[in-house]
Amino acid sequence: MRPTYIVLLSAFLQLTFGFSLTTGYLKYFRRKAIDIIDQAGPNDDCARQLKAWIGELFGPKSTWAMKMLDASAKLQTGLYSFNIFHFGDFDGCLNIKEEKIGMGIIEGKYCTAAVLPAQNSSSDLAQILNFVTIVPEMTGSQKGKDMQHILKILKVIYGLCLPKACSALSIQKLWNHLEASFKMPLRVAVDEDFCTFTGKVPFVFQWDTIVIWGFVVYAVFVLAATVCDLSQLTPRGWIQLLRPFSLYRNARKILLPGKKASWGCLDGLKVFSMCWVIFGHVYTIEILTGTTNMVSYFQ
Repeated sequence: MRPTYIVLLSAFLQLTFGFSLTTGYLKYFRRKAIDIIDQAGPNDDCARQLKAWIGELFGPKSTWAMKMLDASAKLQTGLYSFNIFHFGDFDGCLNIKEEKIGMGIIEGKYCTAAVLPAQNSSSDLAQILNFVTIVPEMTGSQKGKDMQHILKILKVIYGLCLPKACSALSIQKLWNHLEASFKMPLRVAVDEDFCTFTGKVPFVFQWDTIVIWGFVVYAVFVLAATVCDLSQLTPRGWIQLLRPFSLYRNARKILLPGKKASWGCLDGLKVFSMCWVIFGHVYTIEILTGTTNMVSYFQ
């Protein structure tokens, strides 16, 4: 049905029966969305806040609900240029705070979800998200085929603004229910490590303390070796063992030209190999971060 016919039909229903087609669609959407939430899991705080958000969406007093919808990412232009990073409004999501009777305070929680093609899906949308095959076809270059090890880890990143009461596991269960019920061609992966909200403690690695103390012990060891090297003590015993770790001695070897003959070409090869490693990392990081015209990297 063309948009003109939809407008005419909406006007006819409004004038004849006092029924708004837009209002009818919104009411149907709300009822259907609430039913899906009830079927997907228990009626916990997350479900209640999601239903409150849907119930007030597009309503007369829906400022906070509209802000939450607006803070989530939207499909951007440049999809055929592989603009696959859709972040939304991070600060706008975290600034949402609404007090509701019987629910307490509803706050915004920002999560980045990975959008993948569903397994064994033959739909056009799933094929577009299969970068291993679509990139070489679109670019028509051998370079895309050679970069398959990078293409395998590329994912569409989508920013979501959700109620703080919803954990990543709750959202994952909700999407799994949607995918199974409606045969969705997309699979969404949500991880709590990629979610944040106001007051959340940053992610801390378990080995942080051990690594920091290891660096401290190594720095003290190098400092002691440097002091022994500069103290003009007779190089014997344990002092002789410490001197090779002296910062002063090793800095002189690196920065000053050596007196002994050496294979200078080996130093040149080291420089070239290091430049190649740096170039490879820069190239990979550029691809895995927010780039709007990623297809140019494969041409």
